[in-house]
Amino acid sequence: MENCPDCGVKPGEQHKPGCDVERCPVCGGQALTCLMSCPHCHKIIANCNNEKVEESELIPWDGTWPGTKECEEFGWYSKWSDKDGWVICDKNDPEARPNLNRLYDDAIWNREKQRFVLKEK
Repeated sequence: MENCPDCGVKPGEQHKPGCDVERCPVCGGQALTCLMSCPHCHKIIANCNNEKVEESELIPWDGTWPGTKECEEFGWYSKWSDKDGWVICDKNDPEARPNLNRLYDDAIWNREKQRFVLKEK
C-alpha cells in the first residue's frame, strides 16, 4: 500500500483538504469538484447535491487508486492501444490496467457502502 499520490497521507488517514484523489462520499466522483469546505476550519459543509456531509462519511485513503478494487472484483480490465485507445483485455494481459472508465457505464455509486456496485439489469 502506498501513500496518496496527491496529498501524501498514509493508508487509513483522511485526505488533506483539496486533494485531487479523494472521492466524494455522495456521488463517488472526484471530491475536489463536489465538496465545499469551510474556509476557516476546512470541515466539509456541502456537496454536489447540496447535502450536508458528515466528517464520518469522508472516505479515507486506502492505499489504492479509487475504483481499482471494484474493477478487480468485477473483472474489468483494459489496456492502451495506439490504434484504438483503451480496449478491453484479460486481467492476465501484461499491459492490463483496471478499467476505471467502465465504472461509470456499468456500475453505480452506493453511498451507504461507499463503493461502486453493479447496476441492476
